[in-house]
Amino acid sequence: MVYFGGKNIEKKEAVKDALKSFGMISYFVKNDLKDYFESHGIKDIHTRGGLDLGHSNQVSWFYSGIGDSGEVTTCSLHTSLAPKMQSNAKINGIVVGHNIYTQLSNDKYFDKRNNPIHDYDDGRVYEQYHFDWERYLVDIGLAVQKDNGVLVLTINTLPTPDRNSDNLHNIALKSKPFLSNGEL
Repeated sequence: MVYFGGKNIEKKEAVKDALKSFGMISYFVKNDLKDYFESHGIKDIHTRGGLDLGHSNQVSWFYSGIGDSGEVTTCSLHTSLAPKMQSNAKINGIVVGHNIYTQLSNDKYFDKRNNPIHDYDDGRVYEQYHFDWERYLVDIGLAVQKDNGVLVLTINTLPTPDRNSDNLHNIALKSKPFLSNGEL
């Protein structure tokens, strides 16, 4: 479970944060981490995401544990539907529930799946949608798409004048994807 809300955060902003975060995770697994794992002989590394939103009147929060050793969790239909949506996602894809879809209010990011994720047995159904996270990252300014369709992140593309890449060498030594032959 991932929680992006809070008392002072609007639902729409929490949904945008969740979609942005899952989009970035999908980007890194599809691109950077894939190359790293393949360089170590591990193939077919992918991710799938399932996201849903339970409104306050639809979710119960629980704490279990003793003292400082415990966890907070939720109990709701939407908590249970998110992993089912995850299993319906394509490789490196994200499937979201109708409550997420209605918060963003932009059809260009969503493709309704043929089958709803839940049937209430009274004629109502709860829909699920494939989420185009690549288009979303481009539209919110976190990435650009090259002519060949590959996404490139645009985060911090302009260097900060007071940054010195020499300070990163010790960190990069521990991170093979970002260090080649001892050079940044």
